[in-house]
Amino acid sequence: MFQQYSFRSFLGRRAELDTLLTAFRNAKAAQQGATILLRGEAGVGKTRLVDEFVARVERERCTVLRGACLEYLSTPYQPFVEALIAGRTGPKLEAELRSAAVDRSRASEVERLRRFQLVADDLGRQAANDGCLVLAIEDMHWSDSASLELVRFLARKLRDAPVLQLVTMRDDGPQGDAVRDRHLTALRGEVSASLRVGPLADADILDLVHSALDDPGAISPHDLHAIVTLAEGKPLYAEELLRGSLERSHQSSRSALEPVVSLRTTVLERLATFDEWTRRVVTTAAVIGRAFDVDLLVRVGGSHDDVLPALRMALRAGLIVEDRQGGSLRFRHALTREIVYHELLQVEARALHRRIADALDGEAGRDEAAYHWWAAQIPERAVPENEAAGDRAGAMCAYADAATFYERAASLATNGTRDRLIAKLTFALCAIGDMRRAEAVCNAESAALRKRGRESDAQRLLLWAARQLYEAGEVDRAVATAQAVCRELERRPPTPVHYSAAMTLAGMQATLGRAQDALATLDRGEGLAVARDPIDKFRAHNARGNALCSLGAYERARDEYAASLVIARELDNDELQIHALVNRANAAFMLGLFVEAAQTQDEAYRFAEHRGLRRHALIARAASLHSALYRGDLDEALAGYRSIAASRSIAPLTQAFGRAAALRLRGLLPSAGLLEEVDDDAAVELALSLRESQIVAAVTGGAARSALERGDRQRASDFAQRGIAAITEPDHAYWLCDVVAELLEGEGVDKARGLLDQAAAQGRNALASAMRDLFDARRTLRAGDGVAARTLAARAADRLRQLGARVEAALASEVAGERAQAEEAWRAMGASEALRRLQGRGTVADGGATSSLTPREAQVAALAARGYANPDIAVELGMGRRTVETHLATAYRKLGVKSRAELSAVLHAAR
Repeated sequence: MFQQYSFRSFLGRRAELDTLLTAFRNAKAAQQGATILLRGEAGVGKTRLVDEFVARVERERCTVLRGACLEYLSTPYQPFVEALIAGRTGPKLEAELRSAAVDRSRASEVERLRRFQLVADDLGRQAANDGCLVLAIEDMHWSDSASLELVRFLARKLRDAPVLQLVTMRDDGPQGDAVRDRHLTALRGEVSASLRVGPLADADILDLVHSALDDPGAISPHDLHAIVTLAEGKPLYAEELLRGSLERSHQSSRSALEPVVSLRTTVLERLATFDEWTRRVVTTAAVIGRAFDVDLLVRVGGSHDDVLPALRMALRAGLIVEDRQGGSLRFRHALTREIVYHELLQVEARALHRRIADALDGEAGRDEAAYHWWAAQIPERAVPENEAAGDRAGAMCAYADAATFYERAASLATNGTRDRLIAKLTFALCAIGDMRRAEAVCNAESAALRKRGRESDAQRLLLWAARQLYEAGEVDRAVATAQAVCRELERRPPTPVHYSAAMTLAGMQATLGRAQDALATLDRGEGLAVARDPIDKFRAHNARGNALCSLGAYERARDEYAASLVIARELDNDELQIHALVNRANAAFMLGLFVEAAQTQDEAYRFAEHRGLRRHALIARAASLHSALYRGDLDEALAGYRSIAASRSIAPLTQAFGRAAALRLRGLLPSAGLLEEVDDDAAVELALSLRESQIVAAVTGGAARSALERGDRQRASDFAQRGIAAITEPDHAYWLCDVVAELLEGEGVDKARGLLDQAAAQGRNALASAMRDLFDARRTLRAGDGVAARTLAARAADRLRQLGARVEAALASEVAGERAQAEEAWRAMGASEALRRLQGRGTVADGGATSSLTPREAQVAALAARGYANPDIAVELGMGRRTVETHLATAYRKLGVKSRAELSAVLHAAR
């Protein structure tokens, strides 16, 4: 018979336990939250440490909510639902987390954040009522992506609430899920502390073994040494090896040393001692999962009278354990379950998965049933069940989990059903930004389509992948993919795919500033005598409009965008309509038609919001920021940037355009933490990596002007030089050209002037002409002719005011020497930072010595005064080193200090 040999003592983890208890007591005393990551290898004792910690804090009357992730099952929010069941409002929160969005006009990102905030608010209330709360989520290496996002959200949101979030994960957890791996990597950097649970010392393992033995002489010293050596510091291994060794020594006169070879050996040999029925029950439980429901086990085969004795046998053998409430059962460790499961032949495992799926059919656990139908390899049930599960996950904004279900369904689907699932899978992967995996899926599916003789479908799929890669900022790979398809098609008779490929490539060439290449590609495509898909005709007008914008021909571009809008409306395609509206607004903006641009951008934004297309709404909002900036509607521009900054699912192009506006706002508005968080170095690097001329121009122009207004001319010059060297078109280059005129010399100046000439020469472009006058005024002033410079600047200011470009008009007034007029303009716009700069004030009139510092500058200054080196400040605050240098230099200038010692003295006096 089996005997209960378990490690009852808690040994060798005193330091780790003290760390956890200290974090808990700090959270309780300071009423501040923390997130602790507890990590270690499988079997090293993480769960035992959590058990001991929970027992201690419960003795201090702390509420503990506890959940665990399940391997192989990606049901969204599973560990939180398990944990929240113990809370006062668990059912309500479960319904909120797992329900589909009722209001389809609500953007998915907004809806997800709303649900996350409900959880955070509920946990915060419970913690406030009880004094402190511990939320323990175990086995995050198995987590669904939605739960990982929620953990990260709570880590940020509950910093001011007495909530200790304890998360455990295996160092050697499963790999290959790019999204989960990315979230786990990010989580490691976001937690308050990361505590690694390493192997125990051999002496601690020896003490644990002795503590489990009623008779110290039950095992020989020789065998004891073998157990300690083979355990490698892992209590689970030692416990299982001890049990297996003692059981063998009772059953045979042989030395127990011989069978002590591995954890797998001890588990399987214990399983072999069971009768056939008990082995069947245990293996069926392993197929269900690490945690399993007894009622489900009974429905799969047998009765309670048959199943319960078998479970009691497994419990006595130490293979399974019962939870503290006496409810569900689970295998002692995931490794134990894996050993039992992998002893099954595939045909046996599939048969059991099918019986489990049948038993779950029609129940609430449809996601679990979907997994078992897939594991059973029954296409007629696995495909629709997993597709439906993916649709449910998508409705909950859990796109990573949706991708898992779609991938399972696609692996068993055929023909048209598979095509639909591949489309859903790649859409879900793109929605979470996993472009590499989306590309890999498209490449693999394209190869499969070719084998089935579906060449055109394979090429269309690759073109779709190219467009998605481009939108995600993977420019080189996108262009290479499109060019590869075009080269392949050159050897074949013309088909509609030829036209589609030409329009796709031309669209990329146009936005990369290769206008002439784009126009040539478009002309070749238009010369093909083939049928044309209306969407490809839309792309043709759009690409031609972009190419014309690159050449400064904004009037003609507006006509092309208008034609594309007509097609989009005929197709009743929401996304294409928004795209056409945004582009048309941009052309109007570059002509200085700010009212028309604003109205069109607002139409695009409202349309996207109404349709629930959050990504497209953000694209429209990003474009409107620049229009609002030129008009001097700074509050509107700031509100728009807030909505962009709040979104985590955003295309790199949109993100870069938003950051450009934020950098420009930073020199105009009062100190705002949101604006100070923008890392100008990171923004410039992102823009340059995207290689779109208009993005590079907007970002480097905004960064250069921001640095200049903070008094760092060298940094501003560096940004301006990099920007002007990289751009090829005048689109959104007005800010950059203006800074170039003020700071640079040589080829960069000539190139900037040429771009303004190019824009001004194309039709009626009053804005380009006015900005050219301001450019000439700055160059004339640098040449020493102040009178001529003021005349040119005054003319530019007048033209800009007539156009409604109030920010640029105020800058022109400054150059013209119209100080009073410039001050009035800045005051009317609420641009207090610009007004303070013009008036030469280093501090706010009613503030103290440090009141002029922005929040970010104050943080940098405080750390510098405490002796932190710049690289350490960068790590502490999560910003680039150059950004630290800029903030510190600005703080020095504002406070009138020249060293860290002087800085420390000023800050100390201010306190």
